[in-house]
Amino acid sequence: MIDGVDIIPPPTRASVHARPRLLGGVGRDLTNSIRWRFRPSRLSVLSVRPRCTMTPPREGTTAGFDLVDVDPDAIRPVNKVQASEEHRRALDACLVASTSGAEIPKVSKRTFPPPLDAFILDNMVSASECEALIKCAEGAGYSFWNAAASTNKFRNSDTVEIHSAAVADELWRRCAHLVVPTVVIDEGHPMWEPGLGGTWEACGVNDHLLFNRYESGGHFSPHTDGASIVDMNRRSLYSMLVYLNRCPVGGGTAMFVPPEGTGMGKFIVDESLGVYRWPDEWKAAVAPVEPGTALVFRQDTSHEGTPVGEGHLKIIIRTDVMYERTNPVFTDDVGKQAFDLHRRAQRAEGESDHMTAMRLYRHCRRLCPEYADFVGMA
Repeated sequence: MIDGVDIIPPPTRASVHARPRLLGGVGRDLTNSIRWRFRPSRLSVLSVRPRCTMTPPREGTTAGFDLVDVDPDAIRPVNKVQASEEHRRALDACLVASTSGAEIPKVSKRTFPPPLDAFILDNMVSASECEALIKCAEGAGYSFWNAAASTNKFRNSDTVEIHSAAVADELWRRCAHLVVPTVVIDEGHPMWEPGLGGTWEACGVNDHLLFNRYESGGHFSPHTDGASIVDMNRRSLYSMLVYLNRCPVGGGTAMFVPPEGTGMGKFIVDESLGVYRWPDEWKAAVAPVEPGTALVFRQDTSHEGTPVGEGHLKIIIRTDVMYERTNPVFTDDVGKQAFDLHRRAQRAEGESDHMTAMRLYRHCRRLCPEYADFVGMA
């Protein structure tokens, strides 16, 4: 039990180590016909392969719940318009720099019990800083997260992305001593995939800050976050949600431990709201929306932005905790070219341009067979 957080006993028949199958260490904007991963929305919809067994569910159900496939029109790639340089400069000034000598509230940590790998940071941002951040995002101009989506069953929010190294660096100075400092990924780790093995050290907060505004009924159905990847040796492993206001009714971030066989593209439909949900029985905990706090969780954690109550509002920043590989790989020009070809190939595959994808995959293997073997490329 941690103060102010609803801890829900995990279901007895659920996996305690849900293990999504990720692509070879290349990034959340890489898609294919099996897994959807959209960089602008920071969404990754993945199949789940847990590490324990249970009685297989009957067709069309998981653990007795009738599930439906996600409507493809609810999830489509989108290129978000970036806020202007003017708004970036305005955002830079929103946080009081720890290096200025000003008194900064001491950040504290509340950790969720296993099987979750997640924690809450209190006092990450002051009340006045929250107000300044909210005002800056409003000035930059929100837009619906994806104008191409024909339904809001999966997600209903407005977003604006602003890059700010100043804000990211200040957030890092405040929480660096509290994040998971080192992650060793081997074949026994829940996030293992070809190309990701090794020791990773926390090195900062991502300066891509995605502001999300959820009005009454706003929600984000259960999903896992895709990684922010700079190159083969620098990427995110944990997501960070910074809450900027108080939402007393709804809006909390629910984290799940789903049963074996649960596909991330399958849901029940909440008839009262007309949105995709997962059963309450699968929830492990719900983090409340409290201004100035931040929720940090490993990026294979299934989670949901629960619907905001009538007459209420939720505003958050979505970013990442970044990590660097302690023993970098493929750092020469050939390795970098191979990485770029791999990334382009996966983008093409996600766009159903299979001929281009095949050509790029072959080019990558011919250029650097060692890289292709390292990331498990066929």
